[in-house]
Amino acid sequence: MFKAIGRAAGYVLWLAALLVAILLAGTFIPTMFGLDSLIVASGSMTPAMQVGSVALTREVDARSIAVGDIINFRHPGDGLTTTHRVIDRKVVAGQVVFTTKGDANAAPDPKPVYVDRDINKVEYVIPEAGHVVRYARTPFGAVLLFVIPISGLLFDRRRRRRHGPPPTPADLGWSATTLSLLRLVPDPIRGDPSG
Repeated sequence: MFKAIGRAAGYVLWLAALLVAILLAGTFIPTMFGLDSLIVASGSMTPAMQVGSVALTREVDARSIAVGDIINFRHPGDGLTTTHRVIDRKVVAGQVVFTTKGDANAAPDPKPVYVDRDINKVEYVIPEAGHVVRYARTPFGAVLLFVIPISGLLFDRRRRRRHGPPPTPADLGWSATTLSLLRLVPDPIRGDPSG
């Protein structure tokens, strides 16, 4: 009975750690490929982008934006970032002018968006990942994101020690080169004369 509960707890910890890792990786890894991430904070783009989702944007030439694309912009002076869908597009005196609207809003945005060169276009949306990212930015959340995976690893290691033969270095994923080097140096830590 206790073995089954322990095994189930171990699986739950592993799944929780895996889910958190996938959500965080899906949020932060794309930045290495030229994408920026932002957390959706309002419901104006529901159902395309729910509150708590992460939108991944890429900076593109404003002339490549078409009606139906979702853009992220900031009006000069107000400092607020908005992410809405383009419902109309014009070119006026060399500037691209967008009329935007939130999918859940009844009316278009009151101010048009004037763009000279580049603008951020939403390329991907990761549902619910923003809740994890926002939580990870709190002190308690950061600690918990480390405690869950470490607890899962320690629990699994203790369980394996009790229920099976001890793992060999090859079971731990060590390469043949590493194993041969370990055999050459009997105790690499104590054998260091520098101390």
